[in-house]
Amino acid sequence: MTTTEDIANLIGTNTALKAYFEGAKSEIQSELAAAIAAFPKLHKLYWVDPATGNDLNAGSEAAPFASIKAAIAAVPENGSGLIRLLGDITLPPERQPLTAKAITILGPDGGPRPTITLSAYEAGGTARLSGWGADLNAGILLRGVKVAFPTYTGTLPADPQYSAIVGPIGAFSKMMLHFGAADIDFIRPVSNGFGSCGTLTASALTFVLNQTTDVNGNMGGAYVIGANVTNPGANSNLVTNMTAL
Repeated sequence: MTTTEDIANLIGTNTALKAYFEGAKSEIQSELAAAIAAFPKLHKLYWVDPATGNDLNAGSEAAPFASIKAAIAAVPENGSGLIRLLGDITLPPERQPLTAKAITILGPDGGPRPTITLSAYEAGGTARLSGWGADLNAGILLRGVKVAFPTYTGTLPADPQYSAIVGPIGAFSKMMLHFGAADIDFIRPVSNGFGSCGTLTASALTFVLNQTTDVNGNMGGAYVIGANVTNPGANSNLVTNMTAL
């Protein structure tokens, strides 16, 4: 084979390889674009209006959801959601799922702050609080709202996992949970108040409060289940900015 033939063969091979890789590149770019289009946006903004909303709506400002549960369900796992709460709401007597999501529930700009009223109920031989349960790392931040705890006059013991606003689900207890509250009024009944904000059990918890008001002055000892109330730093699985719980 002559040098001229060798050069011609190399040029032909190079041309074929170039065409192959350009085709592969085009295919990869096409598949990547399709994957990006199919992947949900990880941060969502939804509106909840308990008075006029509908859980079949899109959750937009013009067509809000009726419940916080529907708004959280619409946030993708491993994502975050900002939920604008436009009116008073009562959480039903159940634990709602909060799996690998970071959720902020925010009151409207200006005007009176809406109240989130919690419910006490009995299940599985224990007293429980309406709220959110997680089986993966998750968190709730409340801002610009009021939180009203319920009364409980029954005889069942409080469930350490299910009587806090945020806690683990079932056996999924070794995880990282987050609870934050800013510009919040906590309203706990003077008698027979029930429930807490967070719980330790076997999970780890970050618990941060900023500019919150204890309306009736009786939240002390009721912020975090299982925590050392007078010395929060003694809890190895708790990170908090509070000097007393």
